[in-house]
Amino acid sequence: MPSRGDPKAPKFDPSRPRELRPYFEELDFHFRIAGITDGATQKLYSRRYLDVDTADLWESLPEFSDPSKSFDEFKSAIVALYPGAEDERKWSVADLNDLVLERSRIGIMTLGDFGDYYRRFLAVTAYLRSKNRLSQEDQCRKFLDGLHPELRGRVLQRLQLLLPAHYPDDPYALSEVEAASRFVLHGTTTTVRSPTSTPVTTTQVVVKTEDPPSSVEALAQALQKALFPQGNAPARAQQTGAGPRREGGACNFCGGTDHFIRECGVVQDYITAGKIRRDVEGRVVLSTGAFVPRGIPGRWLRERVDEWHRQNPGQLAQGQLMLDVLPQ
Repeated sequence: MPSRGDPKAPKFDPSRPRELRPYFEELDFHFRIAGITDGATQKLYSRRYLDVDTADLWESLPEFSDPSKSFDEFKSAIVALYPGAEDERKWSVADLNDLVLERSRIGIMTLGDFGDYYRRFLAVTAYLRSKNRLSQEDQCRKFLDGLHPELRGRVLQRLQLLLPAHYPDDPYALSEVEAASRFVLHGTTTTVRSPTSTPVTTTQVVVKTEDPPSSVEALAQALQKALFPQGNAPARAQQTGAGPRREGGACNFCGGTDHFIRECGVVQDYITAGKIRRDVEGRVVLSTGAFVPRGIPGRWLRERVDEWHRQNPGQLAQGQLMLDVLPQ
């Protein structure tokens, strides 16, 4: 048997109950190699590789000290101590809901994020379906719930283009949603972001009642700043005429004072370089189709785009869906 601390020694973390069964399987493997068949000896070795508190807990069980109790009975008593370790209840619907809510909050910005979510989702739902606790239709609906609204809309647009005869009330097959998601995220990095990454959020509009604007133009400017505090305003909220620019204003993208973001030449240069794009409403978004996360630092949108690409290399746009240009 390997000594305590040996790289080959079995390991168990009490905070992760699902590791309990692999721990006992590893013990059985070493027992067969060492030729250990005595139940009392097997019990002693089972506590040898644990931390002090866990070892004391296992020793306190009657099945440990009772020589009439077999090692299998001792294992059953241990498994009962850790909810989630039993094979019959390995995953629950609550685990699935937690996974979907977590991923919806964090967002999916890259192929790496999507692959991580898809693998975890498949492991949980495949088990629930094998136990008849989840239907195939609910599996697909739950998967879409894990995609943040912007990505979900683009995936559904892709599916509508591919399957125009699909009835809206019928859920798509999971394989179809998976393929459409990979298409939409094509060209992004395969690196999985940390769970602590900036979550996808919706800007909250706060309208102050004090000091009302003195003119219609000032009111429009105030509403634009309230709706888009980071400077990523839609094209329809920007200047459309050829009149002079208000004194003291600046382009939200590059900071220039002689034009608006809609006429900004730097924006077109960044689109040509594949760093950004315009969505169907004319708003400047990242190459992935998402808005620049609010946590990215920078005074102007250009600086924040550069910083985002520095943190997420290899995500230059490879092209846009035909649906994006149809409304124009």
